[in-house]
Amino acid sequence: MLHLDQQEAMQMRERVRTQLRILSGVDDTSGIELSQMIRVASNMYDTATQQMPDGDALSDPRWCLLLYLSMAEELGDSMGMTPTSLSKYQNLSKNAVSSLLRGLEEHGLIEREIDGTDKRFFRIRLSKMGREVVVKDTPIRIAQLNRIAGGLTPAEKTQLICLLEKLIRSLISKSNIDVECMQD
Repeated sequence: MLHLDQQEAMQMRERVRTQLRILSGVDDTSGIELSQMIRVASNMYDTATQQMPDGDALSDPRWCLLLYLSMAEELGDSMGMTPTSLSKYQNLSKNAVSSLLRGLEEHGLIEREIDGTDKRFFRIRLSKMGREVVVKDTPIRIAQLNRIAGGLTPAEKTQLICLLEKLIRSLISKSNIDVECMQD
């Protein structure tokens, strides 16, 4: 459907809707359509962010962790973040975050220290090099993401953000999703 012109795509969607109505016995198929379109858009965003200009090899999830650590520092968090709090922020399992952090540590972008008061926890902070990468990469990444969304007007972007926030609240309230540990 990605290579169809707009009229062909609309005709294809209507044929799919008709088939879904027949299979499900219901008239409203918007839930599955939204789910599929969000999934496609998400996958395309993931692909686009993996193709960063200037040969940047830092994955989007790793960059997001660095950005979050940078913002936490700017907001006065001098203690550093725990892997658990980073896991919740990224909506990733603790194992996935641990793997991302290992890669960042191997590249010298973060520092991991045992918590001063509770030896069971690690605290993660940006290294000097990590701060430099955030400062250098953030304008490039934001410009790329803005280019990706360039087909929308500013009003449409605002409207889409509001609608997605509303959809997220609906998902939380109407599902058994535990926001604090979605994939733990």
